[in-house]
Amino acid sequence: MHPRFKTPAFAIVAQIAWTAVLVVTGSYETLFAYAMLSSWIFYTLGVAAVWVLVDAIVNQPKPSLMALAVCAAGIPFYVYWRTRSRPAPVTVSTLT
Repeated sequence: MHPRFKTPAFAIVAQIAWTAVLVVTGSYETLFAYAMLSSWIFYTLGVAAVWVLVDAIVNQPKPSLMALAVCAAGIPFYVYWRTRSRPAPVTVSTLT
């Protein structure tokens, strides 16, 4: 870590050096192959992360009947306030 900028300075320099080596010694096909390899590695990591998150969600405890009852108790109040605050319908006579 760079003491002043708090960045991974060595990693940045190493990446610059590796890129320079690849540009000087490699062909376009080689650079493209490296880019695709790294892309596929990150795609695979993304799929693995989704599997881990789905597994974590599936293994969570299910909501209890009491929690569902509390949520359902709010439905009549929602319907009441929703119908009470509904704006007046727009008719042709109000537009002219």
